[in-house]
Amino acid sequence: MGGMAISQAVADAPELFCAAVYLCAFAPLPGDRISSLARRDQETLLPSAVRLGTGGVSIRREKAAELFYADCQQDLAEWATSRLRPDP
Repeated sequence: MGGMAISQAVADAPELFCAAVYLCAFAPLPGDRISSLARRDQETLLPSAVRLGTGGVSIRREKAAELFYADCQQDLAEWATSRLRPDP
């Protein structure tokens, strides 16, 4: 959900930014909500990897390496996956 946070930060204080880089992020338009962007996403691996629950949003462990770490060595992908936590 970093795309939402950086977009809001740029909107709130544009004088502090010369650019914003979106990696693996939604690039929202004014008024977009993360839930509506996620529902429209039919082209990426994200919808099948996201788990919505009472503890927040998390990534299914079995999907994380393919989703985020496809170009990494397997041991690094496993290490990074083990560090993922739900986002409240």
